[in-house]
Formats: sequence, structure tokens, C-alpha cells
Amino acid sequence: MRVLLDTEDRRNMMYFMPWSSDGTCFNFKVPTKVIYPYSAICEPEKVETLVINCELKNYKFISRMVNLTQLYIYKGKNVSDLEFLRNLVKLRQLCILDSKVKSLQSLAELIDLKYKCYKEASEEKDFWGRITYGFEGVCIQSDAYHGDGSELLKADICSNDIIINENRITFKEIMYNPRYVGFKKHPNSPAGMWRIHENSDGSVGFTEKIVERVLRKEGMIE
Repeated sequence: MRVLLDTEDRRNMMYFMPWSSDGTCFNFKVPTKVIYPYSAICEPEKVETLVINCELKNYKFISRMVNLTQLYIYKGKNVSDLEFLRNLVKLRQLCILDSKVKSLQSLAELIDLKYKCYKEASEEKDFWGRITYGFEGVCIQSDAYHGDGSELLKADICSNDIIINENRITFKEIMYNPRYVGFKKHPNSPAGMWRIHENSDGSVGFTEKIVERVLRKEGMIE
């Protein structure tokens, strides 16, 4: 079920997509059902896409949508925390605009849970696990949060098209900016070869060559 929560029946609504990937935009599923605020959503477990285009007082009901894959909150002035995200392991696209979110801790915990579910899948289902549990994009705009969003980075689950206020973390940023992730030398990387690897904690790492080059460029080492 694909739902638009709004004060008006906007059948031909234009949906804002912040993503740099055309594929992520293409994968967005346009809502087919309009529900007015505070109306009961029967069978919340069947909701796969939810777009909220009005201000609500409470967002806890979203936590019951365990099969939700796409969540867009365009008017988030009353969103101050992300507790309602904790169990939404199948969420693939998340966009919350104009919010008052102070911390991304609940979202980071969701990403850790997604990673655990992904790792528990058998090797032959690796691609399926990435598709099911990996984020295609995360966009959070909040005038109450002043971090850079680096706590959300997680190999295979959340590593691209992360937009936190004016800061966009892309694959290129991950490659060239060591402040986002931990790093160590990959034992099988031949000289001159750039390779990303996964640390034991699931974070993304770099070859020593990349890190050295970046640190020299930044003037952090001679």
C-alpha cells in the first residue's frame, strides 16, 4: 500500500526528490491512496510507501509500519526525534525536511540493526540482503542538528547519497575524506591500487596510499 497523508486530496502532487542518483528517483513509488491526518490507517504493516505532506503532532504510528521502504516527511516542524524509525529495517529511502531533529542516534541504531540483519543473511543471498536492508538515500534537514552525518556511514548499508542539511556525503566523499571513516592498510592492495575494504565493525576503510595522499593534501602530514 502506498499512502499520501495530507489535508487535501492531491492526486497530481509533485514529489520533491533530493537524490543525486536517477536510479533512486526512479525507484520511488508514487502514493495511490490519500488519507487525511489522524484518520486510522488499517493494516499498517501493509504500508510500503508513506509521504506526509502536513504537520502532525505525533509520529509514533509510523513505527508499526514494519514493511515500510520509503518515508518522506515534507513538513517536519514537529519532528524532534527519530525514535519511530528504530524497527523499520526495510526502509530504503528516508527524507525528512524542515525538522527539529536534534540527534541522529535513533537512525544510527536503525542502521546498525539493518547491518545485523544483512550479515545474518546467507552468502548466496548477499545481493538480496543489500537490496532489502541497504539505504538508497537519506536526507535529513534540521536547524537543531549541527553535525555532519558521519555517524550514519556503514559499509553495504548506508554509504551514499546521505544529505544532512547542506552536507552531502557521496561515494566520492567517502573515498577522499578520511574524517568520515576509519582507515587501515589493506594487506592485498598492490602499490598504486586504490581499494575500499570493510573493517570488522562494518565501517569503510581505505588503503594506506589513499589516506597518505589525502593527509598530505590537507597539510596534516609533511
